[in-house]
Amino acid sequence: MRVVPELWPDVIGRFVAEMERVVAPGGVCVVIETLGTGAARPEPPSDALGTYYEWLEREVGMTRRVLRTDFEFTDHEAAARAMAPFFGDAIAARVRAERWSRIPEFTGLWSRRV
Repeated sequence: MRVVPELWPDVIGRFVAEMERVVAPGGVCVVIETLGTGAARPEPPSDALGTYYEWLEREVGMTRRVLRTDFEFTDHEAAARAMAPFFGDAIAARVRAERWSRIPEFTGLWSRRV
């Protein structure tokens, strides 16, 4: 589904409303998003995602929790080969340069009880 940039709050708002509709009373709605792969600290990987994450907190009333979800491999070369198809050649090159067998990864978990 392609979303016109200006309309994303409406589209995602409908998604959130549907989540809330189908969750049992007292249940929890959860959104899971990236806060950076190969990052030194958790932060949105783009300004657009930062705006979206702030919207989840401000407009939807969700609370953010940061999880450390590192990728771990037997060695840095295995890590680079696995990361390239998903995250691109730049991160694979960084993995090789840093000799990372463990790739730092942060995941954001936003939730709200219904």
